[in-house]
Amino acid sequence: LITGRVVNGPVRNARVYLDINDNGQLDDGDLEVGTTNASGRFEARSLAFKGHEDKALLVHLAGATFQP
Repeated sequence: LITGRVVNGPVRNARVYLDINDNGQLDDGDLEVGTTNASGRFEARSLAFKGHEDKALLVHLAGATFQP
């Protein structure tokens, strides 16, 4: 289990993904591994990372809510 937190308030409903094609943006070639909750926290099963351990874990903020 991989856990993390996205903060800038915190950030709710941000999409967390592995950048499979190394282009720095979420697109069809990437693997979405979770969405942040109201506290900005996410959990992803480690099986999602198998074979992709060298890829960046990034956050897509479109549609996310920044909490005070």
